[in-house]
Amino acid sequence: MRLFIIFTVLTFLVGTGFWISFDGDTGQTFTEVANSSQKKEPVGENSSKNSRIDLSVNNDNGSERRIELLDQLQDSEGQALQNIMDTFWMSCRANNNCQQLLAEYQARLSLSDYRLLKYYPELNKQWQQVLGELELNQIATLSERIEELKNQASLVWGSDVSRILQDEFALYDFTLESHALEANNPEQYIDNFENFIGRWEDKAQLLGIDSDSAIFEIGIDLIPEHFDASDREYISDNLASTYLSALQKESLLLRLQQVAAQKQNVKDYNSQLLQLKNDLNQQRSSSASNMSDAEWKVYYETEIRKFRVNFFSH
Repeated sequence: MRLFIIFTVLTFLVGTGFWISFDGDTGQTFTEVANSSQKKEPVGENSSKNSRIDLSVNNDNGSERRIELLDQLQDSEGQALQNIMDTFWMSCRANNNCQQLLAEYQARLSLSDYRLLKYYPELNKQWQQVLGELELNQIATLSERIEELKNQASLVWGSDVSRILQDEFALYDFTLESHALEANNPEQYIDNFENFIGRWEDKAQLLGIDSDSAIFEIGIDLIPEHFDASDREYISDNLASTYLSALQKESLLLRLQQVAAQKQNVKDYNSQLLQLKNDLNQQRSSSASNMSDAEWKVYYETEIRKFRVNFFSH
């Protein structure tokens, strides 16, 4: 589910890690790479077929495949471009003709595209190593973490960084902008949120905001913490009216009621447990003062266990 990607990146950016996992099938044909709306076959089913694709210009089908590769390589960006690079190298290694193909393509590609294709395996390996070694949890703010990651990416990919990591950078920027949403009142938040979503409409599928229900869930998740319960309810009702059907709203209401009940249950548990511990501490200094430490420990743990059993059995 694409929405999971968003929540993953939010969690990792704010927490101790930072990386996005994309669908990186390298077993696609070049046509499939360019058209992300087509159904992808599992890698295991067609990887052996694609590993034997002959991309050489010196055969009956080579010229057509070469033109297709060159066109897609020059026109693609982001994950689509990475998929093309991965597929090229997987195929030429299977056919043991990488150097031959690179020599053939050199005269037909721009210098920058040729160098990116030639050095892609090495650069990608370096990039994965950098990601594994980055300690972003030691950087204080979200914006500083993103800035550091982009700086490291530039050191590896150079002038191609914005092109090769276009999709990843879009996710990072979306996350950063989402955390910057500010509002003094619920109406302002709703306006700001809708404008925010509109600015990213062209990246809706990548960002997981390509359905009304997904937009609603993100809108609820981003409500500023300073809003009280009534403001949150107002925002939730307005967003639900905009993005949800009647059936979805009914399901949402039931879910919110369940969440509220769970929160109250946790609150009651913590409150009663704290009260019990206070009572036990008072007993230790009065009626239970004659107990040995070992006896008191057994008694204390028994009382806590009895409370938990009684609380969760009701």
